[in-house]
Amino acid sequence: MISGKNVSLTAGNITNSGSTLTAQNALTLDSQNSISNLNAGLLNAGGNLQLSAIGDINNIGSIISGKTVRLESLDGSIINQTLTNQWNTQGSLGGWMPTKPVAVTHGNR
Repeated sequence: MISGKNVSLTAGNITNSGSTLTAQNALTLDSQNSISNLNAGLLNAGGNLQLSAIGDINNIGSIISGKTVRLESLDGSIINQTLTNQWNTQGSLGGWMPTKPVAVTHGNR
């Protein structure tokens, strides 16, 4: 975890894999190549969050969050990909215990 009031990181390639970079105010990442936020990584700012890269910005199965978010790729792509898993189980018992009220709606009434 990297945490601070204002966090600024400048590097060639920036990769956050399953960790947290958080700022109370501003979080700024400036890459001469690419920025990757992977494996349930968290980039979080209480204020402005800015990611600037010459190449790609990848957010794969992770979270980018801020009051104001700015993503800038000068010569690449911005990729935001959500990953999901599916499990098949067999058994007679199952349960779901939400901690807050939940509303579930479906198309068949």
